[in-house]
Formats: sequence, C-alpha cells, structure tokens
Amino acid sequence: MGFISNVKRGVMDVFSKIAYEFDVTRTKPWSEVYLLSRFGGLIADLGCGSGRHVSALVNCGCEVLAVDISHIMVKLCLSKFRGSSHYSLVNGVVCDIGFLPFKSCSIDHALCIATIHHIPTFKARLDSINEIYRVLKRFGILILSAWALYQSRFIKLIPRILLDRLFGRVLEFGDVYIPWKSRGAIYMRFHHLFSRREFVKLCSSSKFSIAYIYGKSFRKTRFSENHVAVLFKP
Repeated sequence: MGFISNVKRGVMDVFSKIAYEFDVTRTKPWSEVYLLSRFGGLIADLGCGSGRHVSALVNCGCEVLAVDISHIMVKLCLSKFRGSSHYSLVNGVVCDIGFLPFKSCSIDHALCIATIHHIPTFKARLDSINEIYRVLKRFGILILSAWALYQSRFIKLIPRILLDRLFGRVLEFGDVYIPWKSRGAIYMRFHHLFSRREFVKLCSSSKFSIAYIYGKSFRKTRFSENHVAVLFKP
C-alpha cells in the first residue's frame, strides 16, 4: 500500500473511532449550505461526517448524497433520518472522494467542507477536485473549504512544521498530524494546512472556474481559520 493510501486509511480509521464524539462537536451547519439549498436538485456532501450539513439540506427539501470515507460516519449520518419523512431524500455512500462511484455530469451541486485538507500531496488533492468536477453537471457549484495554516491556534506549530519539511519528515510544508483526545486515548489525524496562496493555487489549477475565495472564522480572531472557495463548472 502506498503512502497516500496509508494516510487515507489512517484518516478513515481515526474518524471511525471518534465518530460519536465528533458528532457532538459538529452540530451547526455552515451558512454556505443554504446557498446550495436555494438551487435545489441533487447535492453531494463530500466528507459528510455525521451529517450536520446533510440535515440542513434535507430540511430545505434537497436530495442529498451523504459521502464519507468512514462507514461509521455514514451509518451515524443515516441513523438521524431513519423513521423520518426525510429518509427517502438521503442516500449514504462510503467511498474515497478521489474515486467517486457516480456517472459523469450526474450531480447538480456539491459541498466539500473541511475534507480536502485530509488528503496528502498537491496532486492527490487536485485529482480529487477534478473528480468532483467530472460528476457535476454543467453550471454545478462546488463549495470547498480547508483549514488555514496562519491562524492563532496553529501559530505555535509553524516552527515544527517548517523543521519537519526541512528534514524531510513530511512531503510538503503544511503537513501535520493534529491530535484528537478521547477518553484517555490520543488519535492523530493527518492535515495539510493551507496558506491562502496555496489554496488559491489549488483552486485555479483545477478544471473549475472560481467565483469567490474568502476567509471564514467562527471566533473573533485576526486571522481566518478557514479558506473557502465557491467554484463552478462552466
């Protein structure tokens, strides 16, 4: 198994182990979700986790593909709709977003919130975005986000991130393993933290056209915590 596959499997294993705790910490949907809900149609939530954005979309009457690499996350997401009138609007799919099991031009719009930064190497991330491009219909919108490197909670990590790159312990500057503490255990999750310049480069290198790129934070801070792009398929 290659390096990229090993990292992805590690991410899958960690999120499967922390799924129920993760669910408690991720309840409020991003406001960008409601932008897509206005257009309706079939929407893919790529890296859906436990389903906070899926819930918001189906409550707006959208049909949703809940896609995640962790089968536990998909199972948890679907369990929230079992027995409800919205159950028929949600379909769960366990897969890697780099290899989507959907026909070309079959999905209206997509979300990929806080997922792309779990994929190692620029090429693999770009390939994943172009795979999303393949499955979207013409004029389809993709809302893409990734964690920002230069934010207050990661400032103290930057010297270590720089040294890891200089000494060849990681492939790219910005690669880091961030701990999730759970009942006495510590699980390390791979992240690639983005500078704004790198995030713009990733988006502009893809087949998508760029509508907007901006920063987003959930607390008062000088630096943006997330980079967000609104992309569309011309």
